[in-house]
Amino acid sequence: MAQRRSRLALGAFIAAVLVAAPTTGALAHEPADPQPATPQHAKPQQASLWDDGPVWAERKRERLPVELGVRFTADRDGRIAGIRFYKARGERGTHVGTLWDALGRPLARVRFTGETRTGWQSARFATPVPVRAGAVYVASYHTRNGVYLAQRGGFATPIVSGPLTAPADRNGVYAYGRTPRFPARSNPARFNYFADVIFEYQQTTTPTPTNRPTASPTPSGNPSPTPTSKPTNRPTVSPTPTSRPTVSPTSTSRPTTTSRPTSTVRPTPTGRPTSTGRPTVTPTTTGRPTVSPTPTNKPTPTRTVTPPPLAGFPDASNTGPTTTSFRKIKGGEIKEHGAVFDGVEVTDSFDVYANNVTFRNCRIITKGYWAIKLRPGFSNLTVENCEIASNRKDKLDIGIWNGGNGQMTVRRNDIHSTSNAAIMAASGLIEDNYIHDLWQAEPGDHTDGIQTNGNSGPNKLVIKHNTVLNPERQTSAIILSAVFGPIHDVTVTDNLLAGGGYCIYGGAKHNGHPYSPYNVVIKDNVFSKRLFGRCGFYGPTAYFDSAASGNVWSGNRWEDGSKAINAG
Repeated sequence: MAQRRSRLALGAFIAAVLVAAPTTGALAHEPADPQPATPQHAKPQQASLWDDGPVWAERKRERLPVELGVRFTADRDGRIAGIRFYKARGERGTHVGTLWDALGRPLARVRFTGETRTGWQSARFATPVPVRAGAVYVASYHTRNGVYLAQRGGFATPIVSGPLTAPADRNGVYAYGRTPRFPARSNPARFNYFADVIFEYQQTTTPTPTNRPTASPTPSGNPSPTPTSKPTNRPTVSPTPTSRPTVSPTSTSRPTTTSRPTSTVRPTPTGRPTSTGRPTVTPTTTGRPTVSPTPTNKPTPTRTVTPPPLAGFPDASNTGPTTTSFRKIKGGEIKEHGAVFDGVEVTDSFDVYANNVTFRNCRIITKGYWAIKLRPGFSNLTVENCEIASNRKDKLDIGIWNGGNGQMTVRRNDIHSTSNAAIMAASGLIEDNYIHDLWQAEPGDHTDGIQTNGNSGPNKLVIKHNTVLNPERQTSAIILSAVFGPIHDVTVTDNLLAGGGYCIYGGAKHNGHPYSPYNVVIKDNVFSKRLFGRCGFYGPTAYFDSAASGNVWSGNRWEDGSKAINAG
């Protein structure tokens, strides 16, 4: 059930009082039927996603300029009067708030003034911005200093506050940059960064007709009608408080205790916008991980394998490392262009801040948000013949993650036991991989084999001849998810697919995915019933737009070849 968090501002109101009918001549002048009631407009109401209380979440300090935001909708027309955000202890400098539409176009911008040292900060636009019921908008703020609060799992379920809803899907958005920019990315751990809006709307009530005598009048003679909106469970606040709550800074030896949870359950704090933070290992000064000469040939995890794929498709026999002897090394940040890691084994993650980096014949059994991540602004990452997995005790969200639009080649890898995505990519080549035994480690994990979230920039992604077996009953084997931009110039061909809610999500425009796809080719794939009778738990495919420019669906068939698969 969605969390119910309501916020009433400008106070609670009492609807129009009924006018008592005169006692003399009331029946003589009564019409045959009651007159229609006339709606009475109440004073403007105000709502935000969170109340003015303190927030309980971890304080992160990146020292990088970053835009942090929230996606939201309103259930009625209204207007956004301003932006709010929760200021972490130690954050400094000026801040700029922006309201965006779903396509990333700025609708209004404001600079925060008169800020307190910590707590909620508010800034109002010179002119409120009208918004439409049901439309998706993004509210964000920009910090140059990069100190902020991050609540892991803050969007595990939708946030509902009166007329406002912040959806759980791909929320808690961010973007790096020295100037304000559209925050188009989100972390799979669904962090909440406590950006908020000031939403103003009119609430109308319809009074009871007063021109027909009431059989049983109320004792007071002036009953108040029940408002049409549902009652809220937040205390009434006075209109537009002139002061903000001041939160006492906490000791630096404790993780952020400057705040209190906005939900009934305290979240487990972690996280930066794109990750849990940099790996805890300390990299060498050259950027290469430290090498330990001790070899080992003992696999770390015990693999559980789903039914073997068809002959000719990738499986355990033709993917993964081609060696049985590994050098143990420590993971960490990679900052050396052209670095090559061949025949290594780690239990840490790699964070790649360099071009032309290669991982070959590696075994990475780790936990956290990723095993290998290519950072925005870097390109030409190659990962081949590696085994990447969690140990099935500690969660690993993503196996290989392209955090930007750089090129990435991922081939002949054995990837299993991840919880959100085995591979997340925007561009490049993904081929001949064996992806299996995916694992929904926590309720709310969106468990996918291969995922792309769309973008509006240059892009070309080829997903070719992979085996993807997802035993979970939700999300997908392959998902083309148009959340942050259109799905375009993507080819999905000659893959063996089974499992998930649907085996393929086709990237078409639908609720929460506002972008229209183009140049999406899905052809010659084999849909298997080995995990669920309809390939995915609900069916083989959903949300493919056959009419969109350049889109092709052809040659897709069931495993036994008995019947072609139609586009969903």
